[in-house]
Amino acid sequence: MSNPKLQMMYQPAKKEVLFRRFQNGKEVKIEETSVLAEYMNKKGKFVLQDQGNIFLENIARCFDGEKTILIEVTTTKNDFEDFKQMIEYFNSESQEMKIDTTFLAELPDMDTTYQVIKEHGEKAVCILESNKLKFKEINTKDSPVNVQECVEEFIKVTQNEISNIKEKIASMGENNINLCFAGVFSTGKSKLINAILGKAILPEDISSETARMFRIKSPAAKECVRISFNIGNLYSEIIWDDKSQKLIFSTGPVENEIRKDIQHVINDNSNKPQHHQILCVLQKLNELDDISLEIDVHFPIPLDNNKIQFTIYDTPGTDSNYEKHQRVLEDALSTLSIIAYALTAAAYFFP
Repeated sequence: MSNPKLQMMYQPAKKEVLFRRFQNGKEVKIEETSVLAEYMNKKGKFVLQDQGNIFLENIARCFDGEKTILIEVTTTKNDFEDFKQMIEYFNSESQEMKIDTTFLAELPDMDTTYQVIKEHGEKAVCILESNKLKFKEINTKDSPVNVQECVEEFIKVTQNEISNIKEKIASMGENNINLCFAGVFSTGKSKLINAILGKAILPEDISSETARMFRIKSPAAKECVRISFNIGNLYSEIIWDDKSQKLIFSTGPVENEIRKDIQHVINDNSNKPQHHQILCVLQKLNELDDISLEIDVHFPIPLDNNKIQFTIYDTPGTDSNYEKHQRVLEDALSTLSIIAYALTAAAYFFP
């Protein structure tokens, strides 16, 4: 027996996950191309409760051919309980592999961790603020241009670090709730979500063959509105540029026909309002074959407040016969969500 094992450390305060893989009692290096490495690279953005069956399926693929794998978890008690529920759901659906889990070590609860990190963060901000003032006090009037530029650059970099720390502290205090909209095709899920957002950014008239799952979340403080997805296996991101008032690619494949198709849509609608530009891009992404089934949209959600932030899922129709749609829907429903099931008005009338 090969005794496959995966150790997982999830730090909810830092929003990151780390893995160590073992086979026959020996540690196996996790390559950069592994999906496990992709999750580990999402530092500051990985939230366990936002994952679902696709996350566990990706783990299972790393142990292709194994019937059972063990995941030893180091995290908080509450997060481990959530993870166990995810695994129970996965095991009830999976026919090829079962996952066992055990609590390897307990991390301090979020309140304790948050207070400690907040205190360190606030101390760091005070130190940086003090240094920034010292930079400003430097008299560079008669100094060479390169000295003036260096001082200005130090002040800029210091301010960026101050802003980053403050944003991290604020993000740790977020209380996120997943709100999953489900229902058969053409029941108005997307239209309802657009009404909640106050802007029509989601395509409403789409075919059942091409439907994606759109995951919408408000941008963090000072973050821009953006759309992230995969072109093939390559992570791609389109962001809103305030200066030009249009969407631009920030990352993605350089020479790629799909990217060119998307860029044409961006160019054709660059003079339109922000929400219309987003709508046109999402419509195009929904039509293309080599785009990931899940598309993340960071756009302000009016329901958010100082205590609660929402992640809204717009899922494919529950009546879809396409296996890929069923997997996406199951993944959304397994993320410990509040489920809003949309019905047509005709459903309330009986002959």
